[in-house]
Amino acid sequence: MLMRYIDDILFISTSKKQAASFLSRLQRGFRGYNCYMNEKKFGANFDVEQILGSQLNRVYASENGATSFLRWSGLLINCSTMEIQADYSKYLCNHLSSTLTVCWQGKPGIHLKEKLHLFLRPKCHPIFFDSNINSAAVVRLNIYQIFLLCAMKFHCYIRDLSFICKLPKRYCSNIIQRSLRYMHLLIKKRMHSMSLNSDIQPMLELEKEEVEWLGFHAYIQVLKRKESRHKELLAVLRLRLLSHRMSGRVSPELKYAINKKNSSLLWDIKY
Repeated sequence: MLMRYIDDILFISTSKKQAASFLSRLQRGFRGYNCYMNEKKFGANFDVEQILGSQLNRVYASENGATSFLRWSGLLINCSTMEIQADYSKYLCNHLSSTLTVCWQGKPGIHLKEKLHLFLRPKCHPIFFDSNINSAAVVRLNIYQIFLLCAMKFHCYIRDLSFICKLPKRYCSNIIQRSLRYMHLLIKKRMHSMSLNSDIQPMLELEKEEVEWLGFHAYIQVLKRKESRHKELLAVLRLRLLSHRMSGRVSPELKYAINKKNSSLLWDIKY
């Protein structure tokens, strides 16, 4: 299968010989069009040293080295299962606060509520939640990772906002919970839109309560690293997680999603 998204090419084959031949053709370039590959942007999940004379460095391995992913166009493609996760490596270079614009004017609480919704949208693509593509565990992991990043941005926003005002902890916990419910609605809306506007029929097998539970857990894990600033808020969130109906029956898929080893890249983000 050969895919092209603008000038990004992805080639997938069960034949190593075929993949090597394709890579070799790209490496030779197309003189008539003055078109040549940028080796720094190429990746392969097999040994290419004989073709290029050097290795490619765009394969990402999980923390224990058991799973390898090919980076492509903001995605991590599992080289064994073809499951899809989001690539968050672009956030590793700078402090996360450098990606935010804090609104100081008007009503800060209302602006923060809107921001929490905006933070969820970029990575909320049907490809991450489609059960035709991903296992139940990976679907929930993708949701959890979106919440992890959102919680990190929440901390950065609140910290910068604290120079001019402090929002009530109960208010913060309420807008966080509303954003978790919004996430489930957004996922359903995006999946429905995909099925209406294309021949692809994505399958969503997910409970609203699972999304909410994953969100509470993500926020607690992120904010407890900054506990001195969020002590009161953490107490409220922990109480809501403890009383949540999913806490009494945590499935193996949810346990997989919250396993820190499966999100090791995100925990390297500076916030």
